[in-house]
Amino acid sequence: MPESIKCFLVDDEPVYLKLLQDNLQQYFLDKLDISTFSTGEACLENLGRQPEIVILDYYLNRIDEHASNGIDVLKSIKEADPSIQVVMLSQQDSIDVALETIKYGAYDYVVKNESAFVRIQNTLEKIMKYLELSRELDQHKNKSRFVWLPLEY
Repeated sequence: MPESIKCFLVDDEPVYLKLLQDNLQQYFLDKLDISTFSTGEACLENLGRQPEIVILDYYLNRIDEHASNGIDVLKSIKEADPSIQVVMLSQQDSIDVALETIKYGAYDYVVKNESAFVRIQNTLEKIMKYLELSRELDQHKNKSRFVWLPLEY
């Protein structure tokens, strides 16, 4: 059985965070190893745990008005490890906000509405398929390595 994928959920709305966590755990069963954080700073402090996916809220200042916003956290995540796939969440249904997040490396932008959980599930399935194919490619590359020896005439 393949190992589970580490996924961080970052949202300062405790109820939404718990609902999202429960939804993803139920939908993906043991395919995701989910950790939750209520601030971007807490997420960044835990990047050493090497998440492969981060689902990140755009606004993170409900609890602490001086907390970093999602764009700043996204930039820091991508600076620390560009291979981490980040899905941005926001209540803003704005193409400008969506484009800004994509510009800074977000994989996708999901509006918090009635279809958000299904959209996140679909996005995660695509990311997980990509990660699976990347792992297979890496394994194939490692198996097919060989050493060229000079020919003697």
